[in-house]
Amino acid sequence: MNTKRFFRSAALILAGSAALALTGCGSKSANYNTEPHTLNPDTSQTDFTIMGAISALSPGYENNVVLNQLMEDTGIHITWNTMSDSLSEQVNIRIAGNIMPDAFMGVGFNNYALAMHGDDGAFIDLTPYITPEIMPNLYQILEEHPDIRAAITMDDGGIYGLPAGEQMGTGGVGKEKDYSIYSIPQFSMINKAWLDALGLEVPTTLDELHDVLVAFKENDMSHTYYGNAPGSTLPMSTGFDQWCWARTSSTPASASRTGPTTSATT
Repeated sequence: MNTKRFFRSAALILAGSAALALTGCGSKSANYNTEPHTLNPDTSQTDFTIMGAISALSPGYENNVVLNQLMEDTGIHITWNTMSDSLSEQVNIRIAGNIMPDAFMGVGFNNYALAMHGDDGAFIDLTPYITPEIMPNLYQILEEHPDIRAAITMDDGGIYGLPAGEQMGTGGVGKEKDYSIYSIPQFSMINKAWLDALGLEVPTTLDELHDVLVAFKENDMSHTYYGNAPGSTLPMSTGFDQWCWARTSSTPASASRTGPTTSATT
């Protein structure tokens, strides 16, 4: 597998979304012929397959505007093999049959499974790729948080899965800084259909966002665009850790009617 290029690209695409484990053999496109715990110099591969979990409520990744744009920008293509049911069974079948994707995402491997599959060569040691050149953001996080590095490092010194995590409210436990590793735990989203109906552009500053939200409210977009009850428009709503809550410009109506045109899911 062209692991170096994959991490430069997929680390950006998948940042914060789910834990990720790269496979070392079995994938039809795999070309990982280097020694264990070493960096693969091959940078020719651009097509990858990722197998993982997805919510039954999610529309999937194939038509996700954000992910598709990131793939275009980074010059790779990912085929998503996702499911909400029978995932563990399918993963075990793939591993046992040595018919694996380039990566597993959000499968929920525990440390025992990661260490076992790393030891037998099924999973690639990611340590050589967590560098300032290839994965600068994760590298900085692990440098600043050695406890996270320790938690994902196996007894042999290898890292066989990338974590998902966040840190919020640290001031309350005596830390000098009170911040989150992610400035926004989920993607911010806005209802593009409402913008288009009002002839507005996607806001890029706080002042522009304020004006857009006022326009949504004053034009009662939930009522005028979806036909919901008059006065039902909520120009902005927020939530933590639930992708289906964190939507900007939502209304009390069902998610199927008020979900944003552009969204990213976990």
